[in-house]
Amino acid sequence: ASNDRALRYYAQVWALTHFLYEGDAGAYREPLRRMLADAAAGTLYDTVEAQLGPRAAREARLRRIGPQVLLTYIGDADLDELDRRYRAYVRRIAHPSAILDDT
Repeated sequence: ASNDRALRYYAQVWALTHFLYEGDAGAYREPLRRMLADAAAGTLYDTVEAQLGPRAAREARLRRIGPQVLLTYIGDADLDELDRRYRAYVRRIAHPSAILDDT
């Protein structure tokens, strides 16, 4: 049961990363690159604070969940619309017709 939860979590992270890299014709590729560069440099929460303020940065740091980081890098995204596009992307890449047959 816990293995299933872990597998689902990593599958969702994998799908989200691919969506941010290639979804919507690469619209989120540069924000993803900046997010990863800031995380590697240790400045991710500084960027959140600069964009959304100290309260949002503190909440993101403490909770490690929520929309603060995504909103910082994607901007004024409509989260419901972004979720709809992400789910459509996942359905498309997970559909059996998306699997290539090497034979």
